[in-house]
Amino acid sequence: MMIPAQEIITALQKLDLKIYPYTDVLAELRKIGKAGLVMNTLHPNYEVIRVRPNELGERFSNIKELSYKPQKYNQTYQRGSTPNKTMFYGSSTQKDILGASPTIGRKTALLEAIPELRNHNTEFEKKVTFSKWTVIDNINLVTVCFDKDLHQNYLDHKYVYQQFEKYLDKPVVHLGKRLCNC
Repeated sequence: MMIPAQEIITALQKLDLKIYPYTDVLAELRKIGKAGLVMNTLHPNYEVIRVRPNELGERFSNIKELSYKPQKYNQTYQRGSTPNKTMFYGSSTQKDILGASPTIGRKTALLEAIPELRNHNTEFEKKVTFSKWTVIDNINLVTVCFDKDLHQNYLDHKYVYQQFEKYLDKPVVHLGKRLCNC
């Protein structure tokens, strides 16, 4: 029996995230049932852009200040980080796509790190530090594809969406048997 998505969302919203209810969150997510994911692999030499806001004249003097948030300071839920596992946030541009914008990684990283940029009616000034990280071992990621109208201006986003659509058009095969095109 399929449980309506709104019921699952409501149950998740009622959880007290301060106590890190990992098993409760997992139990609710499992009610969704099976789901497919499109994976993307960042190979060695792939570049990731990271932004760190400079608060109150702050200056960073070593690489640790630009890397992962230390686990002891990771006490809240964020998009990917949880109190139990810190996450490295960054953005990138598909350099191998002809005509891809070299600035989209920097723009995306800025929008993620500086919430004020998402409000077009706010004037502000803020210093930030950009850092560039180079992948040394394969990193497998889940690919998130938004509505195609949101990314038609960027060739790299358009490329990922087109690859996602191609993937959806392929029949799903499991143990040599065709299952579905869903």
